[in-house]
Amino acid sequence: MSIEFPKIPAAAIEEPINSDNDKNQESPKEKTPRRLMFSLEALAKAQIGKIDVVGKENISKIPKGKKIIIATTHISDVDLPLVAYVLGNDFNIALTNQSVHHSFKEEPSTNIGLRLAGKDNFIPFDYQKDNSGKKNPKFNPENFVPMKAALDDGKTMVIAAHNPSYEGKLEKGGYGAVYLASLDPDSVILPVAVNLKSKKSISAKNPLQAMIERPDAEVTIGEPLIVGEIPNLQTIATVMAKRKNKESITSEERQKFIEATKLLENESDKLMRRLAGMTPDEKKGVYK
Repeated sequence: MSIEFPKIPAAAIEEPINSDNDKNQESPKEKTPRRLMFSLEALAKAQIGKIDVVGKENISKIPKGKKIIIATTHISDVDLPLVAYVLGNDFNIALTNQSVHHSFKEEPSTNIGLRLAGKDNFIPFDYQKDNSGKKNPKFNPENFVPMKAALDDGKTMVIAAHNPSYEGKLEKGGYGAVYLASLDPDSVILPVAVNLKSKKSISAKNPLQAMIERPDAEVTIGEPLIVGEIPNLQTIATVMAKRKNKESITSEERQKFIEATKLLENESDKLMRRLAGMTPDEKKGVYK
């Protein structure tokens, strides 16, 4: 399946997108706001050539009534917005992004784009820049409170399954997607991999390469993944809050924390191996 860029009239930016095919779908009923879709379309046109979509039939395998978390590759900065654009007519999407994007002082150009797309459509992860200027994520359970609320409100969250790549390959999986899924037993993860067919590596090192080349892209949708139960999940938030406040942690809390994070790591590995199976060998990274 190939995507042709739809024409979105400016006067209808705030309205949800509908199509004849949507009438035959039971859920989700609401679609991604046109304001966000308009911005995603503009970004895709600027950075991507032809878009091929593989595995869209897997959407129908999502159990009815489940809240949906779309976990993507993050080999390039194009991955998340491209996935959101491709699936924006199938789900009512909200995206996770870097907290620095919400600051005009730290990321002025990105912040302007975020405002144009609708700030309410983005939920931030804590990020900070090191001395070299590299942006690093900080796992913070508090970030997932608004994400969980968005899921409860019928939103589909788009979240990266691993840290941004600086080498153009899959990085070791993070906790984010599986932690969010663990917070709600009625949720399911839909893994989606992006392959930019570029002549040069496109990664966080050279984010403008996609705009220079406009490579073709393949977006592969995998089968839904249900995360196993994580006992003592709340202990992770408790221990991290105590660390932040410089409070003492009991030996029992420490043990439960270790056990819970180990289970999260195992679930993250399952997700990453699912994504690696949809990624070209040269981009599998540590999952080759």
